[in-house]
Amino acid sequence: VVAAFVLLGKIPGGWNEVVAVGNEFHKFNLFDFTFDLSRSYTFWSGVIGGAFLTTATHGTDQLMVQRYLCARNSRQATLALLTSGAVIFAQFILFLLIGVMLFVFYQKVAVLPPEVAAKADRVFPHFIVTQLPTGLIGLVVAAIFAAAMSTLSSSLNSLSATAVTDFYRPLFARDKSDAHYLNVSRLMTGIWGVVQIVVAMIAIAMQGRGVDAVLAVASFTNGPILGLFLLSTLTRRVGPTGALVGVVTGIAGMTFVWLQLNVSWQWYVLIGSLITFVIGSLASVAFERKPQT
Repeated sequence: VVAAFVLLGKIPGGWNEVVAVGNEFHKFNLFDFTFDLSRSYTFWSGVIGGAFLTTATHGTDQLMVQRYLCARNSRQATLALLTSGAVIFAQFILFLLIGVMLFVFYQKVAVLPPEVAAKADRVFPHFIVTQLPTGLIGLVVAAIFAAAMSTLSSSLNSLSATAVTDFYRPLFARDKSDAHYLNVSRLMTGIWGVVQIVVAMIAIAMQGRGVDAVLAVASFTNGPILGLFLLSTLTRRVGPTGALVGVVTGIAGMTFVWLQLNVSWQWYVLIGSLITFVIGSLASVAFERKPQT
């Protein structure tokens, strides 16, 4: 919000200029009804693909589910989910408006260095460092670190919990003490922290936008996970064999889509979940002899 007000103050003409330049460069075109699987951020990819992506991230991802489990009851969890949706919607409107204002600012007022202009992710940090007053720079940077730390702590906790509960404990150490599992979870947190640092360094070197790369990876993995979730909730016949065949096929299918087909990441969850669900159901018919209870 502070950055938005500072931007408006630095743009001659204020909001009227933002609207005029934004309209000139079609920055306020809200809907693209082109049905093209290779294009991102169209109406159809947002409504259809986005629905599947949100179902996966908010319905099956340990990162989100662990937060629901902290609620007193299902009603409170539902209220928290709906409230977060409204807040995030307003937050994204603000982000998009700041993006338009940054575009106008560097079109009409200032010039971006070539190394910043070459990568969109660097524009806002460059504005913060070069245009905000000294005190506000510290506050905004502190806010960025706070947001990053809260997100990373949740993701590290979910990764560690999943690694210990779903893999280490059942496969390697079934009857250890709670203290043992706590120490292993701490070790896993450190290991996953190193992995995230490596991924961040790779993202810095990438040419495209970081947000697209992150969402593409998340969509790739969430497709088979959502398909597995749908197998467990919508069918009664699927057992371990069918589920495993479905997930493996879903991952293989998504790998082919990712490497060989020009399909936007916004369709990945839909494609991956459908492959997993269909193949898992067919494999269950072939291999499972009676309904699983």
